[in-house]
Order: sequence, then structure tokens, then C-alpha cells
Amino acid sequence: RSWDNFHACASDVLSSCPEEAAAIWESLRQESRKIQFQGNLQELCSARGRLA
Repeated sequence: RSWDNFHACASDVLSSCPEEAAAIWESLRQESRKIQFQGNLQELCSARGRLA
């Protein structure tokens, strides 16, 4: 749910950016839905750092 709120906010900001930026953001949103991560973005990035 918090990811959806964050995405809505970021989408509003990106609406004034070049089309490529909005397309990249949408791609990231779709990828994030595939992994079904239940934590927040900080937890996700921390987990990836430990796995690398």
C-alpha cells in the first residue's frame, strides 16, 4: 500500500518530466510488483546489498 502511495506521488512529479523518465518509472513499478516484497524500499535495498 505504501508503495502505491509513493508511486502516485512520484507519478505526479514525473508528469512534468520528459516522457522517457515516466516510462522508466512505470517500468520500475511493474518490476516491483513481480517480486511481491512486503517490506519497504529501504528494507528491499538493504536486502539486495547483503546479497551482492
